[in-house]
Amino acid sequence: MKEIMNSLEVSIYEKGEIIVQEMDESLEVLFIEQGLYDVGFEINNRQFYEARFGMSTNIGGFQICFNKRHSFVYRAKTYLKCLAIRKN
Repeated sequence: MKEIMNSLEVSIYEKGEIIVQEMDESLEVLFIEQGLYDVGFEINNRQFYEARFGMSTNIGGFQICFNKRHSFVYRAKTYLKCLAIRKN
């Protein structure tokens, strides 16, 4: 079945807001325009963040292409402005 993409939408996340949890289904790709986000993992209901990324990156590109679930936790470190494209 062929997936059809819609037009770009603006998504905004506030500082400290969880963008994606582990094992969430990926329904969109986020292209980061402004701000920083942390990537980490969860063990025993505690979250640990190991990497920080910013502009000109994306969240969910691999997961959408290969129909996978997210393996990491993504959290907005600062105000985050993104462009999102969703699959139908």
